[in-house]
Amino acid sequence: MLRVMTSHTLETLELITGGNPAATPVASIVVLHGLGADGNDFVPIAQELDLDTIGPVRFVFPSAPVRPVTLNGGYEMRAWYDIHPPIGQSRQEDEAGLRESCALVQGLLDREAARGVPPARTVLMGFSQGCAMTLMAGLRAPQRLAGLVGLSGYLPLAARRADLSGARHARPGGGGAARHRVARRAAGAGLQGGVAHLPDGAFGLRAGGGRSQHLAGSGAGCGLMSGSAGFFSSRWRARVPMRVLFWRDMLLVGTLINVVFTGVALAMAASSMPMALAAAVHFAPLPYNLFLVVAVWRLPASALHRWASLAWLAFVTLV
Repeated sequence: MLRVMTSHTLETLELITGGNPAATPVASIVVLHGLGADGNDFVPIAQELDLDTIGPVRFVFPSAPVRPVTLNGGYEMRAWYDIHPPIGQSRQEDEAGLRESCALVQGLLDREAARGVPPARTVLMGFSQGCAMTLMAGLRAPQRLAGLVGLSGYLPLAARRADLSGARHARPGGGGAARHRVARRAAGAGLQGGVAHLPDGAFGLRAGGGRSQHLAGSGAGCGLMSGSAGFFSSRWRARVPMRVLFWRDMLLVGTLINVVFTGVALAMAASSMPMALAAAVHFAPLPYNLFLVVAVWRLPASALHRWASLAWLAFVTLV
Protein backbone atom coordinates (compact mmCIF):
# COMPACT_ATOMS: atom_id res chain seq x y z
CA MET A 1 0.00 0.00 0.00
CA LEU A 2 1.35 3.39 -1.01
CA ARG A 3 0.33 6.46 0.95
CA VAL A 4 0.72 9.84 -0.70
CA MET A 5 1.26 12.78 1.62
CA THR A 6 1.55 16.48 0.86
CA SER A 7 3.72 18.74 2.96
CA HIS A 8 4.39 22.47 2.68
CA THR A 9 7.41 21.79 0.44
CA LEU A 10 7.24 18.60 -1.64
CA GLU A 11 4.84 15.73 -2.04
CA THR A 12 6.75 12.64 -0.94
CA LEU A 13 6.37 8.88 -0.65
CA GLU A 14 8.27 6.79 1.85
CA LEU A 15 9.15 3.12 2.03
CA ILE A 16 10.53 1.36 5.10
CA THR A 17 12.26 -1.92 4.28
CA GLY A 18 12.02 -4.99 6.46
CA GLY A 19 8.24 -5.16 6.83
CA ASN A 20 8.03 -3.26 10.13
CA PRO A 21 6.66 0.28 9.67
CA ALA A 22 7.59 1.16 13.25
CA ALA A 23 11.26 0.19 12.82
CA THR A 24 13.91 2.86 13.27
CA PRO A 25 15.83 3.24 9.97
CA VAL A 26 19.59 2.79 10.10
CA ALA A 27 19.99 4.59 6.77
CA SER A 28 18.03 6.65 4.24
CA ILE A 29 18.01 6.80 0.44
CA VAL A 30 16.47 9.86 -1.20
CA VAL A 31 15.52 9.15 -4.84
CA LEU A 32 14.88 11.96 -7.35
CA HIS A 33 12.86 11.15 -10.48
CA GLY A 34 13.33 12.44 -14.02
CA LEU A 35 11.47 15.00 -16.14
CA GLY A 36 7.72 14.43 -16.35
CA ALA A 37 7.67 11.56 -13.84
CA ASP A 38 6.82 11.63 -10.14
CA GLY A 39 7.75 9.95 -6.88
CA ASN A 40 6.13 6.67 -7.94
CA ASP A 41 8.73 6.13 -10.66
CA PHE A 42 11.37 4.25 -8.65
CA VAL A 43 9.17 2.58 -6.04
CA PRO A 44 9.15 -0.79 -7.90
CA ILE A 45 12.96 -0.78 -8.10
CA ALA A 46 13.27 -0.08 -4.39
CA GLN A 47 10.90 -2.98 -3.68
CA GLU A 48 13.29 -5.33 -5.49
CA LEU A 49 16.31 -4.47 -3.35
CA ASP A 50 17.31 -6.87 -0.59
CA LEU A 51 18.68 -4.74 2.26
CA ASP A 52 18.13 -7.20 5.12
CA THR A 53 21.85 -7.34 5.92
CA ILE A 54 21.84 -3.59 6.52
CA GLY A 55 18.70 -3.28 8.57
CA PRO A 56 15.65 -1.06 8.07
CA VAL A 57 16.26 1.53 5.36
CA ARG A 58 13.97 4.43 4.63
CA PHE A 59 13.44 5.34 0.96
CA VAL A 60 12.16 8.85 0.30
CA PHE A 61 10.58 9.55 -3.11
CA PRO A 62 9.79 13.25 -3.59
CA SER A 63 7.79 14.58 -6.53
CA ALA A 64 9.18 17.67 -8.23
CA PRO A 65 7.05 20.82 -8.48
CA VAL A 66 4.88 21.29 -11.57
CA ARG A 67 6.29 24.02 -13.80
CA PRO A 68 6.28 25.03 -17.49
CA VAL A 69 9.12 23.48 -19.50
CA THR A 70 10.29 25.73 -22.33
CA LEU A 71 11.76 22.88 -24.37
CA ASN A 72 8.33 21.19 -24.41
CA GLY A 73 6.51 24.27 -25.63
CA GLY A 74 5.77 25.62 -22.18
CA TYR A 75 3.78 22.53 -21.24
CA GLU A 76 3.45 22.18 -17.46
CA MET A 77 4.85 19.00 -15.95
CA ARG A 78 6.81 17.87 -12.94
CA ALA A 79 10.33 19.16 -13.39
CA TRP A 80 13.15 20.05 -11.03
CA TYR A 81 14.05 22.99 -13.30
CA ASP A 82 13.24 24.50 -16.68
CA ILE A 83 15.02 23.29 -19.83
CA HIS A 84 15.73 25.74 -22.65
CA PRO A 85 16.34 24.76 -26.30
CA PRO A 86 20.02 24.65 -27.26
CA ILE A 87 21.53 27.69 -28.95
CA GLY A 88 24.38 26.50 -31.15
CA GLN A 89 26.70 24.44 -28.96
CA SER A 90 25.44 25.92 -25.70
CA ARG A 91 22.26 25.84 -23.67
CA GLN A 92 20.93 28.40 -21.21
CA GLU A 93 20.59 26.93 -17.74
CA ASP A 94 17.74 27.75 -15.40
CA GLU A 95 19.95 28.82 -12.51
CA ALA A 96 17.07 30.13 -10.42
CA GLY A 97 15.09 26.89 -10.80
CA LEU A 98 18.17 24.77 -10.16
CA ARG A 99 19.02 26.59 -6.96
CA GLU A 100 15.39 26.52 -5.80
CA SER A 101 15.22 22.74 -6.23
CA CYS A 102 18.68 22.35 -4.70
CA ALA A 103 17.33 24.02 -1.58
CA LEU A 104 14.30 21.70 -1.60
CA VAL A 105 16.55 18.64 -1.85
CA GLN A 106 18.75 19.93 0.95
CA GLY A 107 15.59 20.34 2.99
CA LEU A 108 14.87 16.62 2.51
CA LEU A 109 18.39 15.76 3.65
CA ASP A 110 18.05 18.03 6.68
CA ARG A 111 14.74 16.35 7.50
CA GLU A 112 16.38 12.93 7.50
CA ALA A 113 19.03 14.22 9.89
CA ALA A 114 16.33 15.68 12.15
CA ARG A 115 14.60 12.28 12.19
CA GLY A 116 17.74 10.54 13.37
CA VAL A 117 19.52 9.43 10.19
CA PRO A 118 22.81 11.35 9.90
CA PRO A 119 24.16 12.52 6.51
CA ALA A 120 26.90 9.88 6.75
CA ARG A 121 24.11 7.25 6.52
CA THR A 122 22.09 9.01 3.81
CA VAL A 123 22.44 8.34 0.07
CA LEU A 124 21.15 10.77 -2.57
CA MET A 125 20.16 9.15 -5.86
CA GLY A 126 18.65 10.47 -9.08
CA PHE A 127 17.77 9.70 -12.69
CA SER A 128 18.04 12.17 -15.61
CA GLN A 129 16.96 15.56 -14.19
CA GLY A 130 17.06 13.86 -10.79
CA CYS A 131 20.66 12.85 -11.46
CA ALA A 132 21.52 16.46 -12.24
CA MET A 133 19.96 17.55 -8.94
CA THR A 134 21.74 14.73 -7.12
CA LEU A 135 25.13 15.90 -8.32
CA MET A 136 24.36 19.57 -7.79
CA ALA A 137 22.83 19.22 -4.32
CA GLY A 138 25.08 16.37 -3.19
CA LEU A 139 28.31 18.15 -4.05
CA ARG A 140 27.07 21.32 -2.36
CA ALA A 141 25.67 19.66 0.77
CA PRO A 142 27.01 21.27 3.96
CA GLN A 143 27.77 17.81 5.36
CA ARG A 144 29.22 14.84 3.50
CA LEU A 145 26.75 12.13 2.52
CA ALA A 146 27.12 8.36 2.41
CA GLY A 147 27.11 8.49 -1.38
CA LEU A 148 25.69 9.87 -4.58
CA VAL A 149 24.08 7.63 -7.20
CA GLY A 150 23.76 9.25 -10.63
CA LEU A 151 21.87 7.61 -13.50
CA SER A 152 22.03 9.20 -16.96
CA GLY A 153 22.60 12.83 -16.08
CA TYR A 154 25.13 15.64 -15.82
CA LEU A 155 26.40 18.31 -13.43
CA PRO A 156 24.45 21.58 -13.79
CA LEU A 157 26.18 24.93 -13.36
CA ALA A 158 29.47 23.10 -13.86
CA ALA A 159 31.38 26.36 -14.19
CA ARG A 160 30.33 27.37 -10.66
CA ARG A 161 32.71 24.95 -8.92
CA ALA A 162 33.72 27.59 -6.40
CA ASP A 163 30.51 27.07 -4.44
CA LEU A 164 30.99 23.29 -4.15
CA SER A 165 31.25 22.42 -0.48
CA GLY A 166 33.95 19.77 -0.79
CA ALA A 167 36.82 22.15 -0.11
CA ARG A 168 35.09 23.26 3.10
CA HIS A 169 34.43 19.74 4.33
CA ALA A 170 37.59 17.76 3.71
CA ARG A 171 37.96 14.45 5.53
CA PRO A 172 40.78 11.97 6.10
CA GLY A 173 41.37 10.24 2.82
CA GLY A 174 40.80 13.32 0.68
CA GLY A 175 37.05 14.01 0.93
CA GLY A 176 37.29 17.51 -0.53
CA ALA A 177 39.55 16.43 -3.38
CA ALA A 178 37.31 13.43 -4.02
CA ARG A 179 34.28 15.68 -4.38
CA HIS A 180 36.07 17.87 -6.90
CA ARG A 181 37.20 14.80 -8.86
CA VAL A 182 33.56 13.71 -9.05
CA ALA A 183 32.59 17.23 -10.16
CA ARG A 184 35.23 17.30 -12.88
CA ARG A 185 34.29 13.87 -14.21
CA ALA A 186 30.58 14.69 -14.24
CA ALA A 187 31.16 18.07 -15.89
CA GLY A 188 33.50 16.66 -18.51
CA ALA A 189 31.01 14.13 -19.88
CA GLY A 190 27.37 13.15 -19.46
CA LEU A 191 27.21 10.77 -16.52
CA GLN A 192 25.62 7.55 -17.77
CA GLY A 193 25.41 5.84 -14.40
CA GLY A 194 27.56 5.35 -11.36
CA VAL A 195 28.02 5.71 -7.64
CA ALA A 196 30.19 8.22 -5.83
CA HIS A 197 30.98 6.93 -2.33
CA LEU A 198 32.03 9.87 -0.23
CA PRO A 199 32.79 8.70 3.33
CA ASP A 200 34.48 5.43 4.18
CA GLY A 201 32.18 2.47 4.73
CA ALA A 202 29.34 3.57 2.47
CA PHE A 203 26.85 0.75 2.29
CA GLY A 204 26.02 -1.13 -0.92
CA LEU A 205 22.83 -2.40 -2.52
CA ARG A 206 22.10 -5.75 -4.11
CA ALA A 207 19.17 -6.91 -6.16
CA GLY A 208 16.87 -9.33 -4.46
CA GLY A 209 13.33 -10.22 -3.71
CA GLY A 210 12.29 -8.25 -0.63
CA ARG A 211 8.69 -7.30 -1.47
CA SER A 212 7.47 -7.14 2.12
CA GLN A 213 8.37 -3.49 2.68
CA HIS A 214 6.01 -0.91 4.17
CA LEU A 215 5.25 2.36 2.42
CA ALA A 216 4.31 5.41 4.43
CA GLY A 217 3.93 9.08 3.68
CA SER A 218 5.21 12.19 5.38
CA GLY A 219 3.52 15.50 6.10
CA ALA A 220 -0.19 16.28 6.08
CA GLY A 221 -3.06 15.58 3.71
CA CYS A 222 -2.95 11.83 3.28
CA GLY A 223 -4.26 9.78 0.37
CA LEU A 224 -3.86 6.28 -1.00
CA MET A 225 -2.31 5.43 -4.33
CA SER A 226 -0.87 2.23 -5.73
CA GLY A 227 1.76 2.06 -8.45
CA SER A 228 -0.87 1.38 -11.12
CA ALA A 229 -3.05 4.20 -9.78
CA GLY A 230 -0.06 6.51 -10.07
CA PHE A 231 0.26 5.51 -13.73
CA PHE A 232 -3.36 6.37 -14.49
CA SER A 233 -3.39 9.47 -12.29
CA SER A 234 -0.36 11.05 -13.97
CA ARG A 235 -1.93 10.55 -17.39
CA TRP A 236 -5.40 11.68 -16.38
CA ARG A 237 -3.97 14.82 -14.79
CA ALA A 238 -2.00 15.56 -18.01
CA ARG A 239 1.41 15.27 -16.37
CA VAL A 240 2.93 12.98 -19.01
CA PRO A 241 4.37 14.44 -22.24
CA MET A 242 2.72 13.56 -25.53
CA ARG A 243 5.75 11.62 -26.75
CA VAL A 244 5.25 9.18 -23.84
CA LEU A 245 1.46 9.02 -23.83
CA PHE A 246 0.86 8.81 -27.57
CA TRP A 247 3.93 7.08 -28.96
CA ARG A 248 4.82 4.72 -26.11
CA ASP A 249 1.66 4.11 -24.07
CA MET A 250 -0.76 4.08 -26.99
CA LEU A 251 0.97 3.14 -30.24
CA LEU A 252 3.62 0.80 -28.81
CA VAL A 253 2.36 -0.72 -25.56
CA GLY A 254 -1.34 -0.27 -26.27
CA THR A 255 -1.14 -1.86 -29.70
CA LEU A 256 0.87 -4.77 -28.32
CA ILE A 257 -1.73 -5.38 -25.59
CA ASN A 258 -4.55 -5.39 -28.12
CA VAL A 259 -2.69 -7.72 -30.48
CA VAL A 260 -2.15 -10.21 -27.65
CA PHE A 261 -5.81 -10.16 -26.58
CA THR A 262 -6.99 -10.45 -30.19
CA GLY A 263 -4.69 -13.44 -30.75
CA VAL A 264 -6.03 -15.16 -27.64
CA ALA A 265 -9.61 -14.46 -28.74
CA LEU A 266 -8.96 -15.92 -32.21
CA ALA A 267 -7.40 -19.02 -30.68
CA MET A 268 -10.42 -19.46 -28.42
CA ALA A 269 -12.81 -19.12 -31.37
CA ALA A 270 -10.79 -21.62 -33.42
CA SER A 271 -10.97 -24.14 -30.58
CA SER A 272 -14.78 -24.04 -30.60
CA MET A 273 -15.03 -22.16 -27.32
CA PRO A 274 -18.14 -19.97 -26.85
CA MET A 275 -18.03 -16.95 -29.16
CA ALA A 276 -19.30 -14.73 -26.38
CA LEU A 277 -16.26 -15.62 -24.28
CA ALA A 278 -13.90 -14.99 -27.20
CA ALA A 279 -15.57 -11.64 -27.87
CA ALA A 280 -15.21 -10.70 -24.19
CA VAL A 281 -11.48 -11.41 -24.36
CA HIS A 282 -11.14 -9.42 -27.58
CA PHE A 283 -12.84 -6.36 -26.09
CA ALA A 284 -11.17 -6.64 -22.66
CA PRO A 285 -8.61 -3.86 -23.40
CA LEU A 286 -11.38 -1.45 -24.49
CA PRO A 287 -11.53 0.47 -21.14
CA TYR A 288 -7.75 0.96 -21.25
CA ASN A 289 -7.98 2.06 -24.91
CA LEU A 290 -10.69 4.59 -24.12
CA PHE A 291 -8.69 5.92 -21.19
CA LEU A 292 -5.64 6.54 -23.41
CA VAL A 293 -7.71 8.36 -26.02
CA VAL A 294 -9.35 10.60 -23.41
CA ALA A 295 -5.93 11.26 -21.86
CA VAL A 296 -4.59 12.36 -25.25
CA TRP A 297 -7.52 14.73 -25.71
CA ARG A 298 -6.97 16.17 -22.22
CA LEU A 299 -3.44 17.20 -23.19
CA PRO A 300 -2.83 20.42 -25.14
CA ALA A 301 -2.35 18.19 -28.17
CA SER A 302 -2.41 18.98 -31.87
CA ALA A 303 -5.45 18.04 -33.94
CA LEU A 304 -3.29 15.40 -35.65
CA HIS A 305 -2.59 13.60 -32.37
CA ARG A 306 -6.23 13.74 -31.32
CA TRP A 307 -7.68 12.39 -34.56
CA ALA A 308 -4.88 9.84 -34.82
CA SER A 309 -5.85 8.55 -31.36
CA LEU A 310 -9.45 8.06 -32.53
CA ALA A 311 -8.23 6.25 -35.63
CA TRP A 312 -6.06 4.02 -33.43
CA LEU A 313 -9.05 3.25 -31.18
CA ALA A 314 -11.17 2.23 -34.15
CA PHE A 315 -8.38 0.08 -35.59
CA VAL A 316 -7.55 -1.89 -32.42
CA THR A 317 -11.23 -2.33 -31.56
CA LEU A 318 -12.58 -3.47 -34.92
CA VAL A 319 -9.63 -5.31 -36.47
